[in-house]
Amino acid sequence: MPITIDATWGGSISNVYVSETDATSFLTTTFGSSLWNSLSQDNKHISLLTATRSIDQLNFVGTRYFFFQQLKFPRTLQRPFPIGTQVNTFSVEWVRMIEHVQQATAIQANHMFKLELDQGQDHRFIQSQGINSFSQSSGNTSDSISYGGLAHPLHPDVKALLKEWQGAPRVYRG
Repeated sequence: MPITIDATWGGSISNVYVSETDATSFLTTTFGSSLWNSLSQDNKHISLLTATRSIDQLNFVGTRYFFFQQLKFPRTLQRPFPIGTQVNTFSVEWVRMIEHVQQATAIQANHMFKLELDQGQDHRFIQSQGINSFSQSSGNTSDSISYGGLAHPLHPDVKALLKEWQGAPRVYRG
C-alpha cells in the first residue's frame, strides 16, 4: 500500500512540511541529489515523514499559528519591527518561514536516508545512535574509537535554516 503524505501548510491532517515534488525540485540543485533521485516514491515519502518528525522534536519560539494544525509549523511571528515600517512584513516573514522549513525538511530527508545507507560504516551514524565507543578488528588490524558525546542527527544546514525559530524548552511551575 503506498504511503500517503499531506504537505498542506498548517493543515489539520498534514504529516510533512514539503511535498515530494517540491523536495525533489529543491534537492536537484544541491550536492547529493543523485541519492534522492534514485529513491523509490515510498522511500522518499518515508524520508520526508521521518525528517518532519525529527524537526518537530525541537523546541520553537511562539505558538502554533492555527489551533487545529497537526505539525509545529507555521508559528506565530514574534519579531518586533520598527515603528513606521511600510512593508507588509507579515507576508515577507510568512513566505520566508515556509521556504526555510520546506528546504530544511528536504535536506534532512536526504541526509537521514544517507545515514541509513552508511549504517555501520559512517562514524556520524554510529555517534548519532548514542554509541560512546566503537571497536572493529579484521585479522591483525584493530580499530577503536571513542566519542566525546552524542551527535545530533540534524544536518547542520537544517539547524541553520531553523535557527531563528528555535527556542529553549519552557519550564512551567505551579
